[in-house]
Amino acid sequence: MYPVLFEIWGLKFHTYGVAMATAFIVAIYLCSRRAPKDGIDPNLVIDAALWIFVGTLLGGRLAFILEHIREYRQFPLEALKIWKGGLVFYGGFIGAVTLAGIFVWTRKIPLFKYYDLLAPYVGLGYAIHRAGGCFMAGCCYGKPTDLPWGVTFHDRRSLIPDDLMGVSLHPAQLYEAMNGLALFFLLLLLRGRKKADGELTALFFLIFAVNRFIIEYFRGEKGRELWGSLTTVQVESIFLFALGLVIFLIVRRKHGTQPGHQ
Repeated sequence: MYPVLFEIWGLKFHTYGVAMATAFIVAIYLCSRRAPKDGIDPNLVIDAALWIFVGTLLGGRLAFILEHIREYRQFPLEALKIWKGGLVFYGGFIGAVTLAGIFVWTRKIPLFKYYDLLAPYVGLGYAIHRAGGCFMAGCCYGKPTDLPWGVTFHDRRSLIPDDLMGVSLHPAQLYEAMNGLALFFLLLLLRGRKKADGELTALFFLIFAVNRFIIEYFRGEKGRELWGSLTTVQVESIFLFALGLVIFLIVRRKHGTQPGHQ
């Protein structure tokens, strides 16, 4: 598609990096606007932004490097070229959740209240990143398909392998973007109906894990198997689903034991 958005005086602005920055800025801005209604100081949302960004970047890149460790052993400096693409969502997600949790704990903010605030906008940011970044850069590509909505890549600067150039592929990046958008709108709809803090977080984990598990069958990268025919992402999705289920049961039980909720 368009891996390089524009170039000024020889400096290339990669679409992947621009999309990632846009996703982050939009998500944090909307979180800060919503925060007062959820009883959270919007300044704390902005203060936590750096922690979340660093966690996303480091965790996502580290997970990507581990998945492609053979390639980076031969060309170690390539690991630093993040503008070319190469972030694993689950790695970035774990990094962001961990550092955000540390920040929230130090500020004595209820953890699940904060995570519930973030949850819908994480879905939106994910959609922007996948559609504007991965799709344009050509990473996270799909398997060959004869379906009418298949897409072909021709730009040699993209991350599509040479043998798949000009081949109709599943737009797996857009499938994932739709997963993020669906979560965004669903969690906004349910936000005012939740009975306890942590429910939106749990629902995000549950729904995202199921959708991501299914979408993985349409991904075209080879050598991603970890356990039998299951890929690394699918195994991670199983764990995320289990975590979401545990959180949902815990917060529901806690809510049910509160006075007036029997």
